[in-house]
Amino acid sequence: MTAQEILDANAYMTLATADADGVPWASPVWFARAGDELFWISYEHRRHSRNIAARPQVAIVVFDSTVTPGDAKAVYIEATAARLQIFRARVTASWTLDDRDNRIAAPIR
Repeated sequence: MTAQEILDANAYMTLATADADGVPWASPVWFARAGDELFWISYEHRRHSRNIAARPQVAIVVFDSTVTPGDAKAVYIEATAARLQIFRARVTASWTLDDRDNRIAAPIR
């Protein structure tokens, strides 16, 4: 599957953030996509929202958790997030893995 296909086939992403001290946090959030931007709605008081306010660099993984072990395909993303009226992450880099778990650049358009 391509990065586009993985993103189109899934509704949730794992959003990884860190606070001002670098303490990590990961959250599952529903998302929508337009080109190389991912969007989601969240309350400002949620931990990941507060983390983004302090440190906008995020990591994201999108994958289908319903497949059997070894069959999962995922897209790994680095992005810069911001609060608009909703939240947006602008993708700066993205990858998938090959059959030997090596990263392969997978641009998202």
